[in-house]
Amino acid sequence: MTLLDVAPYYAKLARNEVVTPDEIAELVKAFQLQVALSAYLASCHAATAESLPFSATRSTKGRMRQICQDAAAGLDGEFTEQYPTAPSWARDRCKKTVALLDQQIAAHDASKASKAGSKASHSKP
Repeated sequence: MTLLDVAPYYAKLARNEVVTPDEIAELVKAFQLQVALSAYLASCHAATAESLPFSATRSTKGRMRQICQDAAAGLDGEFTEQYPTAPSWARDRCKKTVALLDQQIAAHDASKASKAGSKASHSKP
């Protein structure tokens, strides 16, 4: 299931058209998905914050604290739209970040392999 575009439903309501029971069921299912996804992502942020090393910078800890605070408020229904909230923007940013992290992980693995190979060639039999 993909994210549901609610604009057509708003347009129907604006034209005083009836929203069918099937459309209502689709909206409820999409809402339930969003609630579950929001809770999951909030929990992920909390887990990331909990695993920050003591040596993490003050700004990193502050940023993670703010994310967790905003997530908790949002899950309580108190979220203000002070941040970009378009699903397409967030999706595109996440995809870009995944690609960046894949590159960084590959570079890290290559560096470790190179170091291991260098140590093996310098060891005495």
